[in-house]
Amino acid sequence: MTLTEEQNKQIAKWISDGLTLSDIQKNLSSEFDINMTYIDVRFLVDDLNLVLKDKLPDKSKIEPSDTKTDSNTLENLGGVSVDVDKVIKPGVIVSGTARFSDNVTAEWYVDNMGQLGLNPSVENYQPNSADIQEFQKQLEAVLRKKGL
Repeated sequence: MTLTEEQNKQIAKWISDGLTLSDIQKNLSSEFDINMTYIDVRFLVDDLNLVLKDKLPDKSKIEPSDTKTDSNTLENLGGVSVDVDKVIKPGVIVSGTARFSDNVTAEWYVDNMGQLGLNPSVENYQPNSADIQEFQKQLEAVLRKKGL
């Protein structure tokens, strides 16, 4: 699908305003009568070389403390969060995203063999042991809630 220059500029404005892909998908439908899947909107944003705004604070703006990392520090950094994808990706049973206490994100998945995989957004990234334990606990809770 080819969009007009005006439509492309409007998409760029929505992204600069901090809208999510889901919001952009809804706005395309309501304002331009263009119905696109979520992944098509993602590809469109990529094709336009636009970058979505990160709603979490930048870890570089967090001042280091003189004390060891404890649970209060992890909470201040955002802790660990786990989300499940609404659309099942090919070749996996379930997948989603995780954000660790240092704000590094990773895609996780359980493949058809039942093995858990993690694809971090930063090459060679290894979450700390506390984050791994919290990730496993939250993943189990989220999957149980979804009936998986």
